Amino acid sequence: MGDEESHNGNLSPDLKSSSSIRVILQTKNADELFEKAIKLGATEICPMTTEKDWIIGKLKDPFGHIWEIGYTL
Repeated sequence: MGDEESHNGNLSPDLKSSSSIRVILQTKNADELFEKAIKLGATEICPMTTEKDWIIGKLKDPFGHIWEIGYTL
């Protein structure tokens, strides 16, 4: 659980949001899973990128759930 971070697109649930949760998946094959999710219909929100000590990307699955997929360096 965490606070709303509107500057990062992490919003609290409201009538405009389709998901009340955000899933953070930490895995060494994050790049592969991210690309596979896109091919299967997910929408990219933020491409895989390096942030401090993380490689992470953000997407929305076809059901409206927000996912951050990444790993620590």
